[in-house]
Amino acid sequence: MTPVAVRVAALVMIAGVVVGCSSDATPSSESSTSAAPPRRSLDGVYALAVGPYQAYVGDKSQPVDTYTAAFRSACTGKGCVATQSAVGDDNKPLEGAPARILDFVDGSWRWAGEVDGTCGQDDSEEMLAGTFFKAMSLTPQPDGTLTGTLVTLGGMEPCQVANYAPVTATRLADVETGVALPDPAAVPAPTASLAQALHGTYDYHYTDRKFAQDMPVTRATVTTYCLRTGTKCASLLLRLDDQGMPANSQVLTYADEHWRQTTEGGEEACEPPLEGVDTRTVITDFPLPKPPTDPITTLIGVETTAWVGPCPEEHPNDVVLTRIGD
Repeated sequence: MTPVAVRVAALVMIAGVVVGCSSDATPSSESSTSAAPPRRSLDGVYALAVGPYQAYVGDKSQPVDTYTAAFRSACTGKGCVATQSAVGDDNKPLEGAPARILDFVDGSWRWAGEVDGTCGQDDSEEMLAGTFFKAMSLTPQPDGTLTGTLVTLGGMEPCQVANYAPVTATRLADVETGVALPDPAAVPAPTASLAQALHGTYDYHYTDRKFAQDMPVTRATVTTYCLRTGTKCASLLLRLDDQGMPANSQVLTYADEHWRQTTEGGEEACEPPLEGVDTRTVITDFPLPKPPTDPITTLIGVETTAWVGPCPEEHPNDVVLTRIGD
């Protein structure tokens, strides 16, 4: 089933950020805080407008979402960090809404996290539960607003999604005294992930092992987003058509030194004389290259199509990504 809509409550985001620190955001003392330069501070109550959401491939879209959030920031020797919580009409954090942590990286505030939500399907009105990987960037503007992009990726059934949405944050007021927000100066430094080296433009090579046939090479772009813990990342692979436009999207989840994706391919009847119906699954697995490089110049993996049931079978095929530039 193919998802046609994803609506994720903006209040259930799990805290995390992309890894990295801005080199120009570091004061001389690692243990003390300092007043952040204006463009590196994020303090106050903001209204956030997110959307419309647009699929990377195809014309599926969703309307604008809005919510209100309180921010508090600080700069230390570990970089500039902001904490954020969704707030209600009284500008106080909503009960049960986890705080986010944003890092100031290369001129923008950045966050990433896993989010529980729901998705709709083409052939049903039923909403199905799914987990999504989200990454947001907010860049300070001269007029005091912040603008950026929210990327939503879901690489597992039942919700497979790859979309993006513009974000605008407009300051409404100061954070009231007594409003509980995590102390940004006490947040541990982010941990880099080796997966961040997978980025740029690649040639996509696919070899059918069963028939010893190399398929035509296609062009692909890869962008990787990581939690600030460095333990998990999501890489968006967009395969391009002859006009350089995205024709196919693939979301690879990185953990334990492997990029993986599992998709359900539905049911297929066995070929005579066998009887019955098999369930088809496609599993893609790219191990981290040894030794790792930055950027990753070659990524070698296997895509296995497996049929489970009365006529089981497996077809492994080779996939190689060769980097050709940024």
